[in-house]
Amino acid sequence: TVDAIMGAGDRVEMFWTPRMKRVAETAASVFANNTTLVTVGGGAVNTRTRLDYQVSQGELRQIKVRLPAGQRLLRVDGELIRVWELKEDAGTQTLVVDLVKAVAPAYKLTVETERLLDKLPATVGVALPQALEVIRETGLIGLRSSEELTLNVETATALQRVDLAEFTAAEKADGLVTAYRYLKPGFQLAARAEAIQPQIEALVHNATRVGFEAVALTA
Repeated sequence: TVDAIMGAGDRVEMFWTPRMKRVAETAASVFANNTTLVTVGGGAVNTRTRLDYQVSQGELRQIKVRLPAGQRLLRVDGELIRVWELKEDAGTQTLVVDLVKAVAPAYKLTVETERLLDKLPATVGVALPQALEVIRETGLIGLRSSEELTLNVETATALQRVDLAEFTAAEKADGLVTAYRYLKPGFQLAARAEAIQPQIEALVHNATRVGFEAVALTA
């Protein structure tokens, strides 16, 4: 509303500059790309997740990541981390990371978790840390096993299988069994883990000696 006392002129001009929002007042628009390597072996299932955040608007000051149930947090790595803590609520674990200063337009966070492997043979359900308070999360999943195990995928729902080279281009890893891409969380992935059974070949040499009193066989 503008109140004014005007004279007898026939023309009025008004100019104004709207107040611009500062970056600190703008809600952050964040997208996340999840690259996770799942390693089965040594009696455990190890999950190493790299979250690549893209900030299209605003700034990123705090990061929240939901951890799968039953997994133990081993490591949190990233630049400008002031402090991080693990909060539990109704059986749900949430990792909260506070940064030293707001960042844009990109940020990388690495989270490593682990859980015990059931007695073999066992079905291993793959569950990943999930970025919270983001507009969209997509990602890649790579599966690998140790030398003493074999992995066979039993369930892969809402996943697209990709070449191993596509995963290794994003995350260097050796011994991959398979790799998948997902467009949104909520997929299902399970693999059967079994101990490698020994394969043995035998070559037998038989020598027979016939004598006057006996026949001798050497094998």
